[in-house]
Formats: sequence, structure tokens, C-alpha cells
Amino acid sequence: MGFGVNSAQRLRLRRVVLLVASLPVAWFLPALITSRFGWSFNVSFFPFTIFYFGAAVALWTFGVCPDILALPLAFAAAFFYFSPADFAFLHSRDFLRIPLILALLVAPIRMVWRTPGPAVSWKSAYLPSLDGWRAIAILLVMIDHLVRGIADQSHRTANVHLGQHGVNIFFGISGFLITWKLLEEYSQTKTISLFGFYRRRIYRIFPAALAYLSVMGILCAVGFLPTTRLELASTVLYFRNFVPVIWPSFSNAHFWSLSIEEQFYLFLPATLLLLGVRRFRVLSIAMIILCGAWRWYYLGFFAPANYPFSLRYRTDLRLDGLLCGCLMGMMLQNEEARRWFRKVLTTPVWIGLALSFCGIIYWLQDRTSLAESLLIPLLLAATVLAPERVPARLLDSKLLRWVGKISYSLYLWQQFFLLCPVDAWLFRPVQHFPGNLIATFVCAAASYYLLERPMLRRAHATAIEAQPVLRAAAAAAG
Repeated sequence: MGFGVNSAQRLRLRRVVLLVASLPVAWFLPALITSRFGWSFNVSFFPFTIFYFGAAVALWTFGVCPDILALPLAFAAAFFYFSPADFAFLHSRDFLRIPLILALLVAPIRMVWRTPGPAVSWKSAYLPSLDGWRAIAILLVMIDHLVRGIADQSHRTANVHLGQHGVNIFFGISGFLITWKLLEEYSQTKTISLFGFYRRRIYRIFPAALAYLSVMGILCAVGFLPTTRLELASTVLYFRNFVPVIWPSFSNAHFWSLSIEEQFYLFLPATLLLLGVRRFRVLSIAMIILCGAWRWYYLGFFAPANYPFSLRYRTDLRLDGLLCGCLMGMMLQNEEARRWFRKVLTTPVWIGLALSFCGIIYWLQDRTSLAESLLIPLLLAATVLAPERVPARLLDSKLLRWVGKISYSLYLWQQFFLLCPVDAWLFRPVQHFPGNLIATFVCAAASYYLLERPMLRRAHATAIEAQPVLRAAAAAAG
């Protein structure tokens, strides 16, 4: 009987041999290079070996072959442990964090890179569970603000940090859905109508926002709410995230997140149309990594020790949340990728991801991270691709769907009723629980049914009227 091995076994053996053979390279070559510059060696051989093989196993588990990334992984590991004194900041817990971060980064990058171009066979008239996710996002924001408002009224300190993570869910949904719809339009017409895109955004965003700002403007004019001209101008022109938030001038501070989204909308469609899908993927991956690295460095080493919380609202420190949603929207345009995600993101996996998200909320509190930005699109995709499974059915319940539908108006009005103190007897019933919560839902429902829905119907009608023109333009371009 022969002892030959088949091709699959030879391939596995080659990967293991290359991985083991790369370890001396990771150990000796960086030592020779860094010794020339007088760099110090920070850790012993044993934890370095644990780190290296832990990273390799994590990458292999996520489907990245070590024979492809053996040498790059070796140099990445060496960077952390043969480094100048200025970078000698790692602790023992980093031996577990860094392999996980590498796996989280490389696995989606590999998947995005290998996914073919758009081949739409799944229409997005309604993507299941997204309204449920919007409801989860707005409830996280409202719970945060409600508890903080009650704490301020009782002169206590609130220790609830949910709002930032709710906004991150909104960012993931926006990047995913907007990219999906743009690529769907491109697959049908071979172009992207910038005029149509911004017309839909205007109908969707501006009416409810201007109604809220008009009411706040009247209250400011009669002296009930403090504000400044800069705050008003930055809110109307959507650069509120670059203007400091000063208490109690807080009625329009929540426009920081809407400002980031509007700035992103100025960048996304034109760049996607100019670069095409594959090059836009490369740009998105690069910007996600740069944004995560820049936020970590800036807030950890460059920003003042007691920097204001609103510093974290800057676009350059939050863009990765939207771009990770974009990458998922691009990947799910392909049938093969949808099948792969549906197979991998089973209910137990989704539960594990959801628990990881809860752990991130507990651990990071009011901060955000690249791991969270990567995790949210996976949670979204798992429920969107499998509407028959338990998580999607829970998110698609009637109550959550209704809350999700009015979530934009809820986000606008909750700020005034939950966080803005108004020293006037007229507003006292709606400035305390439960009156503030009831008033938020009443105003949000009125805004949705009287403004949002009519404007969305108008946007849909104008889009149908424009379809013959778009088809004619596409035929002329072809």
C-alpha cells in the first residue's frame, strides 16, 4: 500500500511548512534590521511565538491561507515587538487583542477583494429587518438621553453609554443601504443619476429637519433656548460636527451625526461613479484602516488629556462606520457572496456576534472602535439574508418596524424633550418622565405621517416620472 498524499493534503502540508518556516524570518530578520537603528527589543521569545501563531490560526479560521500572508504577517508581528521606544506601549492583554484585530481586518478585506462585480438578482424594494435595526439604534440613543436627562434633573451622574453605539448602527445601515441602492441603479441603467440621488436625499432629510429647526428657532427667538449664530449656521449647512457642543445650548447638537452622513453623501455617489466598484473598494478599505488607525493615535496620543467629548464627532474620526456598511453593500450585490454569508452567518454565529457587540458597548462605553464598525455590517447582513431565522423575525415584528419607520423623526425630537432644559412652566409637563417620552413619540409620529410620508411619496412619484429619461440617457451612453 502506498503512502502518497493527494493534492489537498499536499496543499495543507505546504501551508503548514511555509508558516513554520516563516517564523525564523519573523524572528531574526527584523532583529537584524532594527539593530542597525538602535531599536530596543520589548518582549521575550515565548509571547512573541504565541502572538504569531495565534494570529495565523485566527486568519486561517477566517479563511485566509497562511501561505499567502506568511511574510507580511511576520513583518506585522515584528513591527509590534521590534520597535522604537516611542512605540513601546503594549501590555500583556495585547497578545490577545492584536491577533483578533488582524483577523477582523484581513478576513473582510480578502472577501471584498475576491468578490466579483455587481450581479444583482435581489431587489431592494424592502430589505427585511432594517427597520428593526433602526428601532434598536434609536432606542439605544433614547435610553442614553433619557437616563442622562433624569440624572441631570436629580443632580446625579449617569453611567449609561449607549447613544454612540446606536448612532454607529445608523451609520452602518446608511452606508449599506445607500451603496446597495446606488449599485442597483447602476446595474439597471449603467450609470448613477447624481441629480436623482440628491433629489431623494432632499425629500428624505430636509422637510422633517427643517420643521424641527423651525420650532427650535422660534423657541430661541423668544428666549426659551440658548444658542449661537455659529451653531445655527452649522446645523443648517451640516457641519455641526465640527462646532463644539456647549451646555445648555444642546437643542441642535445631535445634528453632528446627520452632518457626517450628509458630508458622506457628497462624497459617495460621485466617487463611486468616477472610480467604479473595484477601485472604490480599494479606496474604502484604505480609508477604513486609516480612519481606525488615525482615531486610535489621535485620541490616544495627540489629543489633550481632557479633550471635549464633541471632539469625537469629527468626520475623520467616524467615517469608518459608514464605509464598512458600504463594503457590505458592495459584497452582497453578488449572488455567490450572499450564499457564502448566509451559510456562515447562522443563528448561533449571529448570537455570538450580538454578544460581542454587547461586550464592545460595555468595554468601550462612550467610545467607538474599528472592531465595532466591522461587526455591525455582519449583524445586519445575517438578518437581511435570512429573514426566516429567529433574529430576523424578532427584528421584523410590527412594533419594532413601526419604531424603525419613525426613527428619523424620533432622533430629531428626542433631543429637545429628553436633554434640553427649558425654564418655562409651559414645558414642565414634557420635560420630565414619562411626559418627555410621550411627547417625543407624539411629535415624531406627527412629523412622520404629516411630513416624511407625503414627501417620500412625492420623491417616489418624481422618480417614476424620471425613469424614461434615465433609460433614454443610458441607451444613448451605451
